[in-house]
Order: sequence, then C-alpha cells, then structure tokens
Amino acid sequence: MVEKIKLAIEDCALCGGCEIALADLGTALLDLFDKHIDLVYAPILASTTDYDKADITLVIGAIRSDHDLERVKAAREKSKIIVSFGTCPSSAGLVGLANLFDKDEMLKRAYGTEDPSKHKETPKLLDEVKPLSKYIHVDYIIPGCPPPQPVIKQMLKSVLKGVL
Repeated sequence: MVEKIKLAIEDCALCGGCEIALADLGTALLDLFDKHIDLVYAPILASTTDYDKADITLVIGAIRSDHDLERVKAAREKSKIIVSFGTCPSSAGLVGLANLFDKDEMLKRAYGTEDPSKHKETPKLLDEVKPLSKYIHVDYIIPGCPPPQPVIKQMLKSVLKGVL
C-alpha cells in the first residue's frame, strides 16, 4: 500500500473562497482524501488543533496578524513543501487594501473605542499586509481569487505524481 500524502491547510486572514473552491471539487476531493491524501490539519474543514508534520501545506489567506505570522512560520518548519494558495498569500489580495489605512485607526473604528487594546479579543495586527514570501520560503504559488478548478486539479495531480 502506498503511503498517503500528508496535507495541511493553514488559513490566515481570508474570506473562505479558496476553501469553497477546494470543496467544490466535490466527490473527486473526497476520493483523493480516501485513497491518496491524509488531511492532517485544516481548521476550517476539520476539527484539528495542530499537526506534527506535513508533506505539503497550502497557505490560504493573507498574513495580517501576529497569530498568522506565527502559524505560517511553524508551517514552514513542519512542511516539506509550502504552497501559496490564492491571491491573498501570494500578493496580499483584498486584505492588502488595509495597507491604505492606519492599523490603529482601523481597530478604533472596528471596536468603537479609543483604546482597542483593552479588549482581549483585539488582534495584534502587523503594520502592513505583505506577501507570504516576505516572511517564509514559498515553494510554489497557485494564482487566483480563488484559484480556478482546473488549476487546483492540476496541482493535486502534480502532488500525487510527486512533481511538486
């Protein structure tokens, strides 16, 4: 029996469109999970809390907070291959529009207070949204917002063939 590929999906600041694009593969995706892929981490798709290692990690969403940055750095250490999946991790995407505004002003407006740091749920935002490749080594980039179905299918086929 061939060993399954260990796949992790790290989600950062996102809209969910990339996950929907993956889920839209439907039964073909379920067949891949059943026969070829062991999903070791994907908070938005499965109730997993962490993972030890992965053959490939898809990073979805922009790196917006300290938490996002910690997670992608940990993913780099745990993963043989990192894929920047979609426009947000590749070039900051729509989340990057936040770069047009001061982060502290955004937090004040969002929380309706002069000192949002008093709220324990206030995220620790980075000063600027940058592409994933500015923080960690990225092995592959899958473009699109979200990536088109044929591109996702080809990426998965390539992974299974050991091309990536």
